[in-house]
Amino acid sequence: MTEADQPPTPDRQAIQLKIQRELLDFGLTAEEIQQQVELWMTICLYKQGKITSSLAGELLGANRDFFLDKLDELEVLYIDTPDQGEDELRAAPVVSMLDEDRATLADLNRELVRINLRLREANQDIRHADQLKSEFVATISHELRTPLTTIIGFAKFMLNGGAGPLTDLQRTDLSAIYSSGQHLLDLVNDILDLSKIEAGEVTLNKELLDFHEIAAGIMSSAIALVGDRPIELKEEIDPNLPAVYADRQRVRQIVLNLVSNAAKFTEEGYIALRVKPTTDDGKPYALCTVEDTGIGISREDMPTVFEAFRQVDSSSARRAQGTGLGLPISRRLAELHGGRMWVESEAGTGSTFYFTLPLSDGNT
Repeated sequence: MTEADQPPTPDRQAIQLKIQRELLDFGLTAEEIQQQVELWMTICLYKQGKITSSLAGELLGANRDFFLDKLDELEVLYIDTPDQGEDELRAAPVVSMLDEDRATLADLNRELVRINLRLREANQDIRHADQLKSEFVATISHELRTPLTTIIGFAKFMLNGGAGPLTDLQRTDLSAIYSSGQHLLDLVNDILDLSKIEAGEVTLNKELLDFHEIAAGIMSSAIALVGDRPIELKEEIDPNLPAVYADRQRVRQIVLNLVSNAAKFTEEGYIALRVKPTTDDGKPYALCTVEDTGIGISREDMPTVFEAFRQVDSSSARRAQGTGLGLPISRRLAELHGGRMWVESEAGTGSTFYFTLPLSDGNT
């Protein structure tokens, strides 16, 4: 075929003008059209392996003429579509890329559905296992508490002389039995408490409480906790503090846990219980603070303070016979009341634990 017999080549500028006029009907400006064409063609070329990422970046940052020249050199700007006529052209690489992307997206959606189904099944298995764990812990705890209570009661009866005079060796052995049994019973009670909280089985019997009364009882118990160590006990309750709306037994448990924890890790200085009114999100709360001058908590240990069965200092914890459950239980009980708990501390400078309790139920 001679050059004269070859079909005329469509004028590229005329075709571009035609495409632009059609795209203008969609509300795009000529500049926006040009930007989109350059962007999609560059992405298409890069995805097909026609150009490197460096060249793609160069193309997107180049002027229009340089960009078109580069595409012409690669001979992939426009591809003839015979079945549409010799004078009709289209950007085939872009269409091909869009088809591939749609297929890829469909595959990803199907995979996402499968993953969600597996995740739902896994969550159901986890909930079932957690329920079984809670039932097992509750059953074992109840089974242990009855014989432990009997052992502790009988040891105390004998220590009080109920079974007759005791030798020094017998009294020493019975004291060890009593203290070990009490420690084990405390651990069982803590595990049972935590299990009930996690299972959502804790019911709060809220009432309006006088915190002065609760604090007085706690600090009386603290005297025995510090023993003969040079520790000053401070009680600072705001005289204008309104009544706290909370469960009496659970509030006492929270404060006693914090004060007991302070006593375990403080050798000298002071332990202070402070309570004052405050607001949080415009609602009235009592801000309770337990501060000590004990060993403190290192920055590395701070994230684990409220984790169950975790103790911030293994050597001190062993000395103090801690269970690692007092703080997580206290925090969850505070949250059940609608309050919150946090801590500020540094190693060697003591610790300050804070928690809030609502001052009323909104109707009183």
